[in-house]
Amino acid sequence: MAEVRDYCGTWRIVKCVAIAWDVESTGIEGTEFTLDESGDVTWNIPENTEHMPFFNCETYEGYTDMRDTDFLIFFGAIVGHVIEFRVDHPKEDAIQLTYEGWCVLQCERVYSINSKHYVPFSFLCALEEGYFSDLSIFSNNGKEFKVHKTVLKLGNSSINWNASPCLLSNLPEDVLFTILHYLYSECLPCDLGEETARSCLAFTSNLSGFEAFRELCELFLKNSALKQQIITLVTDMHTCANRIIDYFSGKIGSQSSPSSANGPLSSDSDDDDENFANNPAKLKYVIIQALREIAIAGVKMLILCDLFTKRKNELSRDERHEIIKYCKSRLPVFMNQLYKLLDVIKISFGNLSAAERMDIAS
Repeated sequence: MAEVRDYCGTWRIVKCVAIAWDVESTGIEGTEFTLDESGDVTWNIPENTEHMPFFNCETYEGYTDMRDTDFLIFFGAIVGHVIEFRVDHPKEDAIQLTYEGWCVLQCERVYSINSKHYVPFSFLCALEEGYFSDLSIFSNNGKEFKVHKTVLKLGNSSINWNASPCLLSNLPEDVLFTILHYLYSECLPCDLGEETARSCLAFTSNLSGFEAFRELCELFLKNSALKQQIITLVTDMHTCANRIIDYFSGKIGSQSSPSSANGPLSSDSDDDDENFANNPAKLKYVIIQALREIAIAGVKMLILCDLFTKRKNELSRDERHEIIKYCKSRLPVFMNQLYKLLDVIKISFGNLSAAERMDIAS
């Protein structure tokens, strides 16, 4: 399979060469489409543009054939609506999508601030190297940061950087570095932690000129909470799956089942260890509890999808990729739980006689 992320980003159709019909221009030039890492396709179609069938496609998938040729498959909202393009690379930051016997789309990459190929200008190298600095700021553990007053004034002109001692002196090292990182680059460091972000918010809460910095910290904390919420939802779904396995294996439920509430079903002392498949009351109880857990897991899955759909535009590319990567990493765990469940059901029902199976079916 091809690395789909190689094509993630926004592309603009600069030329459409029609093969199936004899026209010089199809009128779709200027149309932009975005391929994200989750496999979704988003179209930005200018007004009065001729409608094309692939405009209805909402998802895509990439793969490489035996000849190392890349292909992008676009899937439409209608079942069976599939369009496969061969991908060629005529030049850097450009692709040519060929649909055999129909058309050729010549596309160029459109860079945005969130694109991994877009490298914004910043003064971070000056902060890291410390050359020609005219001010030293020390953290509370003695760490020295050699900074430049001109850059600090550009980052926040509301602060008097000539004052002694400096306003940022004696801050915790991680907090001081985060603030300086923002002043030199107008963004947060990639390894920022939640506690550091909260400390930065607390320190700058009454300082003018740090409004944009506080907004970034608040957004970071909001997105971190979203990621934690998604992890919690996935963990809850795993718990539901484990409980279903335990119900069918008899590890839980025997003490709270209707049969135990109405007294022992037999005089044997090991009645609790009886196979639920031999006991209609227990079987009914297990099925009801399993359906309950399935419903809970389904609701949590809907909540997870709704959260990600509504908030994905607020997340950075790396944050979206981290969430998707985490969810994909849980698929083998879910498949293992499904295998265990089927194995438990097979063991429970495999020892039944034909008469007992007919009794359960009736």
